[in-house]
Amino acid sequence: MMLRVVRAIVPKRVGRRERAVPVGVKSFSVIRIRSGFRHHVDEAGVGASHFGRRAVAHHLKFANRKLREKVSRFVGAAAALVVSGPVIGAVLAWPLAPAPDRDGATTTVALIQGSVPERGLAFEDRARQVLDNHIEQTAKLAAQIKAGAVPRPSLVVWPEDASDVDPFDDTTAYQAIDAAVKAIGVPVLVGAILQGPGPTHRRNAGILWSPTTGPAATYIKRHPVPFAEYIPLRSLAEFVSSDAKLVSQDMVAGHGDGLVQGGPFPIGDVICFEIAYDGLVRSSVAAGARLVVVQTNNATFGHTAETYQQLAMSQLRAVETGRTVLQVATTGLSAVIGPDGHIRLRSGKLYTPAILVANVPLRTVKTPATRVGAIPEYFLAGLGFVALAWSIKPVRRSVDPDAAPDPEEMVRT
Repeated sequence: MMLRVVRAIVPKRVGRRERAVPVGVKSFSVIRIRSGFRHHVDEAGVGASHFGRRAVAHHLKFANRKLREKVSRFVGAAAALVVSGPVIGAVLAWPLAPAPDRDGATTTVALIQGSVPERGLAFEDRARQVLDNHIEQTAKLAAQIKAGAVPRPSLVVWPEDASDVDPFDDTTAYQAIDAAVKAIGVPVLVGAILQGPGPTHRRNAGILWSPTTGPAATYIKRHPVPFAEYIPLRSLAEFVSSDAKLVSQDMVAGHGDGLVQGGPFPIGDVICFEIAYDGLVRSSVAAGARLVVVQTNNATFGHTAETYQQLAMSQLRAVETGRTVLQVATTGLSAVIGPDGHIRLRSGKLYTPAILVANVPLRTVKTPATRVGAIPEYFLAGLGFVALAWSIKPVRRSVDPDAAPDPEEMVRT
């Protein structure tokens, strides 16, 4: 009798779409019952709350099934991408490899690794000895050239901090460097620390020193390391820790594109961990650098993995820019890296003086990475934000009137 009453008063479409309902909301408002229905159901002895719970359960089951279907499709697409991605990437990357320069120009370069008196921070107290070490190795190279043991290079490169004594403030240091450059007879890119512009400032520089005209073009490190080469918010940092006072001078950043001109060919110079920033390297290559130099000082890092990490970064930049990369370090590793990323020559044991002489290609062709720049990075980052926003969007489902539950099923105990 009760079932006949319910069937008589419940139309085929028991609900109508009112609004999107969040999945998981247990409310009788999921279905808008037509006027008079609840009254009759109550009279028939069927609790409206029981009816609502069964209706919600039905629609939750329907929504969960749809959600599982979408998740399955997404997982399938992701799996296909993981499998096919490397293959597609290899096919697309093959035509993007830069063609070799038609003129096939090469040059001979030399790297000087003078080493330091001892490991750790104490070497800074012996800056004069570090300078003398690099002058000594340069003199040895000059003797080898004179004896015909090695070809005369067009450029000699010293590492970062080869002269921690400012040659423009110290006459003795200036004369010693100038004599070494004249003895070798070719330009030397000298890594030096320069004082100023203020009394508490200094600059990390690469100075192109000519054997005929002396110091000329100068590159100033554009990305000093915070809390190592300068102290941000110094007063606050010193209040928090007195160790901040160990960095007594703040290194001032340079400007420009990193291109050093005036030597035998345009040079793209970066200092130490500037090699980690693709934009700094790319700017000099885009401006016309035919090879890239990384002047670095790894003495404070000892035998840690930092040295090898930096070398790997230099290899990556070589491939990215299609340029020879010369990494020269005070204590090692110094290396000559070809445009293909392969190490052609490297120094041996760390904290040991070394001289590297190699013939390297000079490139002018620009790779896609140099031409396009950071656009792919911004594009992929944008896609990531869109995907994140989509993933956290509340999942909402609309009630389908045609999918309403059968009243007989809802009142069945």
